[in-house]
Amino acid sequence: MGGNAFSNVKPIKKEHINTTVNAIVTAFGIPSDYKLLGSAGKKPMSGDLDIAVNLLTKEKQTELFVVAKTLVNDHDVRKFGGNISFPWTVAETGDKVQVDFIFGNPTWLNFYYHSPSAEESCLKGTHRNTAISALASMTDREELSTDVNADGLCVDCKRYKWSSKTGLTKIRRTYRFLPNGVYAKTSKETELEGPYYNPAEVARLLFRGQLNDKYLTSAEKIIEAVGIVYAHDVKKREEIYNRIADNFSDHHDLKTKSWDYPTEIARYIK
Repeated sequence: MGGNAFSNVKPIKKEHINTTVNAIVTAFGIPSDYKLLGSAGKKPMSGDLDIAVNLLTKEKQTELFVVAKTLVNDHDVRKFGGNISFPWTVAETGDKVQVDFIFGNPTWLNFYYHSPSAEESCLKGTHRNTAISALASMTDREELSTDVNADGLCVDCKRYKWSSKTGLTKIRRTYRFLPNGVYAKTSKETELEGPYYNPAEVARLLFRGQLNDKYLTSAEKIIEAVGIVYAHDVKKREEIYNRIADNFSDHHDLKTKSWDYPTEIARYIK
């Protein structure tokens, strides 16, 4: 999700999504519990179609990849991060739209890739996920060393991690000290708790038992929740706001445009 892999694709209109998805589902024979992810169908135009497909084994995923190559021009079917991307012709217009098959549990992926409607938020689903990731990294964080690597990252830290593949997990992340006297840039991760996939459990952990998963529906709600949960811990609250702003500023898909960020975050945007 996020960005097009093909130069010949265009956004798809909301009114053409159902017929296009139905045609794809029928042609590929994908399991009936698929989910259309993100903002598709919530806004007048969508940049691509992300479809959660409940095929968890490499064998089944490879079979679908082979099917894709028979239905679409062989060179136009690509793998990214274990998922499959290809252009598909929209029957009503003749234009092509990018389709991404994302493998995993559709119910979980629907929550992970949730994108708020225009009425709920002026920001993207990517903002929501980036905000959750930032909050997770700061929740019950324990830095076990004062040393940092060349990227400024603590070389021994316990923290939560937010991931489409592994849900919310508590990890210990360490960076090895190299013979040349510096710390490595690549880390080793040891899972300490989790994974947690249930939205209520995720909310309980990230909001310290004070708020429910309704506050996980948009970036604005997450930022509001931080203000509530850390109302009496100004230092921690501002650290989290700053981390969220940093993640927004660094994200390749978000830094190319100016956004109307909440005031709590706007003052930290670089």
